[in-house]
Amino acid sequence: MKVLVISHSAVVSVYREKFHELTRLGCDIHLVLPSGWPEGGRPVAAPASGPENGITIHSLPTRWIGKVGGWHLLGLAAVTAKIKPDLIHVEEEPYAIITWQALRLAKHAKIPCVFFTWENILRDYKLPLRWIDRWVRRHISWAIAGNQEAVSVLSCRGFEKKCTVIPQYGVNPENFRPYSVMNVVKPVYTIGFFGRLCEEKGIMTLLRAVVELGFPWRMIITGCGPAEAELKQQVKILGFEKQITFKAAISNHEMPKALQQLDVLVLPSHTQPDWKEQFGRVLVEAMACEIPVLGSNSGEIPNVIGEAGRIFPEKDWKSLAEHIADLYQDHHLATALGKKGRERVLRHFTTEKVAQQTLRVYQQMLER
Repeated sequence: MKVLVISHSAVVSVYREKFHELTRLGCDIHLVLPSGWPEGGRPVAAPASGPENGITIHSLPTRWIGKVGGWHLLGLAAVTAKIKPDLIHVEEEPYAIITWQALRLAKHAKIPCVFFTWENILRDYKLPLRWIDRWVRRHISWAIAGNQEAVSVLSCRGFEKKCTVIPQYGVNPENFRPYSVMNVVKPVYTIGFFGRLCEEKGIMTLLRAVVELGFPWRMIITGCGPAEAELKQQVKILGFEKQITFKAAISNHEMPKALQQLDVLVLPSHTQPDWKEQFGRVLVEAMACEIPVLGSNSGEIPNVIGEAGRIFPEKDWKSLAEHIADLYQDHHLATALGKKGRERVLRHFTTEKVAQQTLRVYQQMLER
């Protein structure tokens, strides 16, 4: 099975691991990348065209880099004609110009095409994206959704084709593993937050929660964003400068070691009119390390955590403080949730599992 995949996020090396796994499952993967993309707040250049761990990379010149709905590739038609794939997998939203570009090529070659969507809010797109979205939904063969609410959004838009829920990427459980294996010693009960420092990530809720704690603690806030200065000012007002450490955003390769310093990870996201949590990858990474997780009920967070952590209402810092205190006071509960978290990741969220589910979609598309 020869598959042409288009993905802007796969300029990041860790996000190519799914495609390496698909080759081990018997696929011939040709991964088409834009020449670069801003990931994690910094520009990332695509690797050079050529072989990589079983896949073949095609890095193409790109117009409008960084615009999820607006970018497209130069030379995609020539690459597609040369490869002659059995199907095309576009890891982009249905309203994106690149999805329209790839689907037109698929229709011309008379091969099936699948897109990927995270979109969990029913929004009104501006022209021409509204036209593109409507045309793509009418002519696509299949859809993969990263969360359950994205399926509902597609349904509300009148999408009647097959749709499968699969996380876009999984984690490597050999890299993300329990801290006991790494023999990490924590000096004091450590609370962690990883993510963009902005209103929707709910970091102010976490700050209000730790005010309520009646035991020694420290917190590590890792990330950057527009609310950073305000957060640091609030920490100073609260007198927590010695207890709260701010660290710059780190790479995925640095995440396991950083997570293994924690006793609990919190994702206190706030739903906004134009945004809600689409997945929360850091939850899966922490769960794989057997770190207990606490998350708000924004978007997909409850479905990701399942029985392996605790959920609190958005902006409810008192409830969050109670959950943190429960985990501090009950070591057996914390250990049990940590083990459930890793078990859940091994069942649903590893790179291998995601690749296997993706392969089943490919097989079903070709059978149809």
